[in-house]
Amino acid sequence: MPPRRRPGEIPATEGDPDLPPRPFLPTPEDVRAQEMQFSKVAAAKAAKSKDPARAKFRLMQNFRSLQKSIKDGVGVGVSAHPIDGDLFHWRAVIAGPERTPWEGGLFKLDLVFTEEYPMEPPKVRFLTKNILHPNVYVDGNICMDILKGFWSPTLDLESLLVSIVSLLCDPNPSSAANCEAARLLTENRSVYDYNVRKLVEQSLEQSFSDIEDENDEE
Repeated sequence: MPPRRRPGEIPATEGDPDLPPRPFLPTPEDVRAQEMQFSKVAAAKAAKSKDPARAKFRLMQNFRSLQKSIKDGVGVGVSAHPIDGDLFHWRAVIAGPERTPWEGGLFKLDLVFTEEYPMEPPKVRFLTKNILHPNVYVDGNICMDILKGFWSPTLDLESLLVSIVSLLCDPNPSSAANCEAARLLTENRSVYDYNVRKLVEQSLEQSFSDIEDENDEE
């Protein structure tokens, strides 16, 4: 029979019946096994979310909703359509917001959706060249929260395009994708605005050139 402990005395043996059971400490092998199991579960969930029919249905809903907004005058400033009937590949045009240096510009976007949509965001980039914005990379890709970890399946095509319009006039230089644009914005706003207005003119020239190319193909 093990000796009784005095109050406050630290037990000297592991066999003391008065002690609570020692908590189970997993070994490194146990941890790796758990990680593998979690990975399998995550992969299984991802596979279940991959539903081309559901993605296409949602995209058709988005298209109809956007067309209705444009018809009703609510979605003025944004438009989009699938390319050659491919619901997973879209072209969009956004107008520069009024009362900003971007006003009057027409900016083209390329959107690529996956079969996981709306669980995953599309890949979006500007096709209009030389976009000068702190949150737009030089290759046209956009640094934006909702295109990364803050995407929600409740968002749709129209809300995404409207968010990009808002980003134009409300940049976040502290999360810069284009350091030169961020520097100009914070250190010399007048020069930044001047360059944006030049970009607006160039965007219109690019838009007219694209229209002429399309007419030539027809």
